[in-house]
Parts: sequence; C-alpha cells; structure tokens
Amino acid sequence: ARALGEYNFHSADLYQPRTSILLGAFTFGERLTRYANRIFPALAAYNAPQFAVDGWLLAAGDADIDTFAEAIPFTETYPYVQRIYENYKQYLELYGSQAQ
Repeated sequence: ARALGEYNFHSADLYQPRTSILLGAFTFGERLTRYANRIFPALAAYNAPQFAVDGWLLAAGDADIDTFAEAIPFTETYPYVQRIYENYKQYLELYGSQAQ
C-alpha cells in the first residue's frame, strides 16, 4: 500500500472496491514483471508464495501451461490457475486475437 502512497492503510480497507482493485492490480503487475510477462506463473505467484512458484518453474522447465500447472502441489493454487486458464481459453475463443 505504501508503494502506492497509501500510508494510512488498514486491512479493512481491502473491502473497499477501489483499494482492493488498486492493490490487486499493482501486486499482479509486480508478479508479471518478476516472471517476464508470463501470465500463469504470475497468477500462481498472486495466490502462492513466489519462492514456491520459482520451484514449480524449475520442475516444469520450459514446458507448456498444462505441465506447469501439473507441477503445482498446493490444493488451492492448482485449481486457481486451472480455472483462470480455462476462462482465458474461452475468452480467446470468443474474442480471438482481440483478446491479446
């Protein structure tokens, strides 16, 4: 919150849509930067610790998203990444190259 100039931040502020969206977008942007704009590792790191995602990337190597997702042992993060990936595929099907 401080990185965005929010110095009087309280955890209850996360229930305010403006604050929640602002901090969520900022955090996800940091994850995208860390993972060189690779969406799915960034999503996983939004839901799980970054050190864990780093290990999963090592285990998966340069594999596709399905192989990366299979390397995720966390019971919450695996379905989180899978669900977003499925939504992403549907979005691409609906909007094609405009989705990029």
